[in-house]
Amino acid sequence: MKQFKVQSFVLVLIGFTLGFSEFLIVGILDDLSQQFDVPVATVGYPVTIFAMVYAISTPIITLMIGKTNLFWSLLVLMAIFTVGNAMSVMAPNFALLAVSRVVTALVSGVAISIALSFVSHIAPMAKRGWLLS
Repeated sequence: MKQFKVQSFVLVLIGFTLGFSEFLIVGILDDLSQQFDVPVATVGYPVTIFAMVYAISTPIITLMIGKTNLFWSLLVLMAIFTVGNAMSVMAPNFALLAVSRVVTALVSGVAISIALSFVSHIAPMAKRGWLLS
């Protein structure tokens, strides 16, 4: 039971981290606008770009991963996600910020899909719905 709790916590943490990263930029648009000296509307483009890249890349990359070892695939995706977010934090200009958002969008959808696929392996039948939600 303790192993289930730890694994569940990791999956919830992955979901929270990916979701938080996706929507965080919306709350700081004004600050980014001032930081990079661009209009707020322009700073909003990475949100749109993120959503488009996320929607297009998720099924394609998921198919490319196929039946490879999902655990190692998830670790690689989370490493790329971390690098993308580090790029966002250190972005000296708006262009690099936009590129960093593309990097994180490329892997976010696939990572959450893979993480959710682990639910059926770690959760007993009675807890699967709870963990998926």
